Amino acid sequence: MRCYASHWLPGVTDRAGAVESAREARRRGFSAFKFSAIDRRLLRENERAAMRRAEELLAGAREGAGDDCDVMIELAELLSPRTAVELGRTLAPYRPYWFEEPIPFENARAMAALQRDLDVPIATGERLLSRWEFRELLELQGCRIIQPDLMHAGGITEVKRIAALADTHYIPVAPHNSGGPVATAAAIHLAASIPNFLILEQMEMERHLRAEICSDAPRIFDGHFVLPDRPGLGIEIDVRAVKARSFRPQPVSGSSESLWR
Repeated sequence: MRCYASHWLPGVTDRAGAVESAREARRRGFSAFKFSAIDRRLLRENERAAMRRAEELLAGAREGAGDDCDVMIELAELLSPRTAVELGRTLAPYRPYWFEEPIPFENARAMAALQRDLDVPIATGERLLSRWEFRELLELQGCRIIQPDLMHAGGITEVKRIAALADTHYIPVAPHNSGGPVATAAAIHLAASIPNFLILEQMEMERHLRAEICSDAPRIFDGHFVLPDRPGLGIEIDVRAVKARSFRPQPVSGSSESLWR
């Protein structure tokens, strides 16, 4: 199952850094990666400066990654429909693969109106919790890619139902996957079982951590997850290693990054 390096370009602030970080993603075998293009503080102070910075970083990422690499843009609900359209025009020459959650997720009609105005595909859905919450978004053609999260949306069974619903609208599924190795293993099995799977998120900067807390952690070969062949999800958690680490609950709704909350 094809995967992408998520939250890539860590700590990068200029074009040269973006070039090198993109090259590192390719060296690791990835043919796709995602990064946060918009600086939240700068966006509040100067929209044009924030967009110029996003353009500089994406230009560097495209240069380093090459034309055959897909580069996703994480927007974390930071924009309004107006600024999202402007950013789409600004970044168009560099062919962003998707804009992830450009505006807050709650208003499906606003998302659908934005998708009509944007040439860039919208990817969204990580905070939607069931097939009923996805229904309006899909019926309104509010996005081009859905991102249900197995930890939020009822696990494998419910997300398979969501994927089937999306398939009737010809919408592919790119599961949101910011959790640990258990969530990743479940998402891999989900991806292998649906016809409209697109690509799966990999928190690449945490790969070593995930390997430490479980045996037979999900393997990646040439930018693809390898389907586990052991019983169950195919992994075993080291409970002692987990207990030795601090715990922070993951929110299921709302974004702390959004300018609108």
